[in-house]
Amino acid sequence: MLEKYSLQSWVCLSLFIFSCSFGYSQEKKTLEEIINKYIYAYQLSPENKFRLAAYAELKATLSADHRAIVIPFGGLGTLTMFPRNCLLRTYDNQIFHLSLSHTSSTKAFDRKIGDIFESILLMSNDKADPGKIAFVDKHLARKNIEPFEKIYLRHILLRYGKFHPEKKYVELHTDWLPERNTQYQKPGSLHLVRRQNTPLKIKLDEKILRGYYINAGGTVYVENQKQSRYFATGETYDYNVAAFKLFLQKLFIQSVQYIMKTESKRASQHIFHDDKGNKAVAPKKVMPFVSDISSQTVPSHVVKINNRKSAASGEIKALYHPDSWMPMMLNTLRSNDVNIGDPDVIQYFVNEPYFPKLYDLLLPNEKTKVDIYKGRSVPRS
Repeated sequence: MLEKYSLQSWVCLSLFIFSCSFGYSQEKKTLEEIINKYIYAYQLSPENKFRLAAYAELKATLSADHRAIVIPFGGLGTLTMFPRNCLLRTYDNQIFHLSLSHTSSTKAFDRKIGDIFESILLMSNDKADPGKIAFVDKHLARKNIEPFEKIYLRHILLRYGKFHPEKKYVELHTDWLPERNTQYQKPGSLHLVRRQNTPLKIKLDEKILRGYYINAGGTVYVENQKQSRYFATGETYDYNVAAFKLFLQKLFIQSVQYIMKTESKRASQHIFHDDKGNKAVAPKKVMPFVSDISSQTVPSHVVKINNRKSAASGEIKALYHPDSWMPMMLNTLRSNDVNIGDPDVIQYFVNEPYFPKLYDLLLPNEKTKVDIYKGRSVPRS
């Protein structure tokens, strides 16, 4: 059983990951344009620019006049970016200001942003080689895939990938991951099945991001977006990108159980620093990626966009059913001996509108614990 802190962080990440895959709560094209105009104008480190851009597409909201973006970092702080300046308010009520016309505070501002990202699940540089970080960020940024997919790919390439600077590419083979099996539950079954993972490979070079199905011999790929942007995700795409997204879904399912455990442990042990680089007192309660994502609401001026257009066929259907995160998350919890009915876990779900659907997917012992938590009368066996 995980420690209470790690367990809560882990559940929040589960919910975040699976719910993120289905659509967006932003006016995507407009937000992408603002991100490229605002974030890349500042002299921040390249890795922080990349992380801010991807994170902003997932979490930011636009002001009513679309002249400012607000990026919440859960319990860690909030960043507000305007056309020529930005303000960062941290968890300890420190305020950092950065202006395009006065760059003397850029170093401290950049260090604080980096410190925040190091404590967020999947956003850490993980002490990787600087050359490897620069290569991955530069050549992922203009690939026309979703921001969460970029974040996830960045994480596994930095953490588990092998960098070949002389040949100018980074590669990852799933056989290099410590766990080779995935537990899942067949539809209508009450039992878990352990399944051998299918070997997959990813290769990122200066031009193309490729995915390889080792056994089948198939290859999928994504090229740089041709438009002149530092960070691209909102453009139209062809069938090859849709095929790569299916490949990435398979990779995600096979690797997420192990990565969630290791990332939760790492983030809980992160050491914070003050504006001078000295060790500082960490916030008492940090929910990596979000603060109570399950109760988040979308501002009235934000438009939901669930699908993107394909240049070839007019429209690409969503790769995931809106409820498919539920069995995936349950399988992940079960494979690590975590009962969703435990009070530290179920509290995040019982009051949500989707809970009846989730309850129907539970095993008998899970339903029993949920019923006890809700104070229901549990029939004796």
